[in-house]
Amino acid sequence: MQTLAKRWCWGYNAVVPKRAEATQLIAAAAELRDAVNRLSFLPPVEFVYNPLDYAWAAHE
Repeated sequence: MQTLAKRWCWGYNAVVPKRAEATQLIAAAAELRDAVNRLSFLPPVEFVYNPLDYAWAAHE
């Protein structure tokens, strides 16, 4: 798979991800979101937020 920077050199249409690439990115982000949600922290940490969780609808 080419990097975004390499595809950018060929113009706008090359930068727009293909559906399969977008699906892979969403799946990877969902896996990361779920893994981060399983993390637990000891004191003094009281509050933790996961941007991939609370902003998932906008991200997806």
